Amino acid sequence: MKLLKEKAYDFLNQFIEKNLLSSSASVKEALTKGELIDISGKNFVLQCWEESTGTDQVVCVELSRKKMLFLSEAYSLGVLFSDGVKRKLKQEELWDMGF
Repeated sequence: MKLLKEKAYDFLNQFIEKNLLSSSASVKEALTKGELIDISGKNFVLQCWEESTGTDQVVCVELSRKKMLFLSEAYSLGVLFSDGVKRKLKQEELWDMGF
């Protein structure tokens, strides 16, 4: 059985491939706030939003859930749109960019 973290990142990768990187993808249609997603019996909230970094655009995709009162769990990936090129960003790269 895959770990919950691996399943969460699998979901995020599939979401990005289908909704942001495919030739028919539309960023505006992919943007979402608060959609509930079940992964291995755990309820996650899916959020997808865009940020501007000057001339470039970053779309962040995040799955998060509350584990306890003050403790939460979040997994995120992103896509950088720069000069017509799309590049997937890891969570650490998003953090480095301030997201």
